[in-house]
Amino acid sequence: MAQRSRTRIDPKTFLKDDREAIERMLPPALAPIASAVLASRAMLDLPDDWDGEGSPGYREGTWLRAVEFAVGNALGFWEEYGVAVPAPKLRKGPVGSVDLHWRGTDRELLVNIPSEETAAADYYGDDLAGGHVAKGTLDPTEDNFWLLMWLTKM
Repeated sequence: MAQRSRTRIDPKTFLKDDREAIERMLPPALAPIASAVLASRAMLDLPDDWDGEGSPGYREGTWLRAVEFAVGNALGFWEEYGVAVPAPKLRKGPVGSVDLHWRGTDRELLVNIPSEETAAADYYGDDLAGGHVAKGTLDPTEDNFWLLMWLTKM
């Protein structure tokens, strides 16, 4: 059985103000994810000690890894299963890391992309009903469709 070729994204596309290039890269069902990513780009403008408490600024490489994780997995999941995942919020994480946060009515998922380029990402998922919590580490450079399956209850 031949393996399907998966579309790969160039996360650097999100550094540009070229919404048309981004729209061509993604199916319309994933437009909310593109919007969330573009809205988060402002964190790259924060200098060291942006909070007055010594926090480092956010490096472009860390943000790009978070973009690649969020958009790449959403696009691959769409191509493989035909399911559009909701858009995460990309937020300032601790010590220069980037948090990806999905919160629905019955599931919540947080993935922390660390500032260290080769470090594993932490994840925490909660079914918000007191019945199931999932947490651990993962390789953010791999396809992590299983996490999106859990999020979408697929």
